[in-house]
Amino acid sequence: MLKCCYRINLPKPKQMKLQATISKEKLDNLHNMCKNIITNQAINDLKKLFDEGALISRMCCKVKNKFRGEKLFRRLKQITIYIKKIHQLNISEVILILLSSFDNGMPTKQACQWAGTRIIAVLSLINQLQQFSEGTAQLIVKVFQNGQCWLEMNLALAMVSRVWILSKSLHKSFSRSYEHFRPLVNQFKMSETKWLSNFELPECLNNILENSQCDSVVELVERPGSVMSRKPEPEDPIIKKRKRPGKRSRMLQEKHKNKIKVVKKQRIN
Repeated sequence: MLKCCYRINLPKPKQMKLQATISKEKLDNLHNMCKNIITNQAINDLKKLFDEGALISRMCCKVKNKFRGEKLFRRLKQITIYIKKIHQLNISEVILILLSSFDNGMPTKQACQWAGTRIIAVLSLINQLQQFSEGTAQLIVKVFQNGQCWLEMNLALAMVSRVWILSKSLHKSFSRSYEHFRPLVNQFKMSETKWLSNFELPECLNNILENSQCDSVVELVERPGSVMSRKPEPEDPIIKKRKRPGKRSRMLQEKHKNKIKVVKKQRIN
């Protein structure tokens, strides 16, 4: 049942409540624990990550006509795809939906499982983004060392490096959040309405993260010389004057006219 953790299109749980005998103090404690699952630092890092993804996407739109088929351009596009998937999960809204279920009483275990699957999906995507951005950053450095570069690669290296740092920080934050959230789910009770049969959130995330790994860093930078398919453009290109057609032939004609002709005298017998 671990495969269902990768599904991001699971249906939202219905608005249900359980008439459970639980004190208001304990219910408030559970509400505060759910509220603090995702820290403010993680939310701010997500906003910064989305901003970096928007900047990379804008830069790719500017250079796509020149570098559309090249390896390094495709890797930049893949980074924006990972960030877009994380944005589509909207983990902040997931937590708000979970907190809104406290208004009707004690939320069901299915609602907590639904939120847990979203946290796992985000953590899996962040893990892939961390490895992919690390490999892309090292690939750009290898390209620079070989003397091949775009005019925009200095900006791309800075953006990808920031994505790498943010993804490392988010990976730690979401791993810690899931470790705190997993035992919290067991304190809620299952509803009679079936949502996912025989489903339990995994206790250990090692298997999930190992299965979600992308290409290794060694494979990403194996052949840096084959990245660019054309010669790099100079930073300060010199515009050469266009030669006028026929200029060379006219110059030869003028030179031929000014040439002194030597005529040998013939003897008259």
